[in-house]
Amino acid sequence: MDAIGRLEPNFQTVPLKGFEAGYDSSFVDHYILPLIYPDLWVPGGFPPWGFTAIGRFALGLNLFIHKRVWRGYRSVS
Repeated sequence: MDAIGRLEPNFQTVPLKGFEAGYDSSFVDHYILPLIYPDLWVPGGFPPWGFTAIGRFALGLNLFIHKRVWRGYRSVS
């Protein structure tokens, strides 16, 4: 059989691509650091009200989760 399968050209080029450069930055640099340091989101700097908004959101989410857990705990006992 001399017929080439549909995926054969891909299998021939995969080993060659192993030596090419990958991403310019790591996963942590690209995805995690902007979550920890919001200043990296905005080139001109993150506005001060943005930190207040993030803090209020985190507090509200925390209160919501604790209320749901406490309500579930009280209904069991």
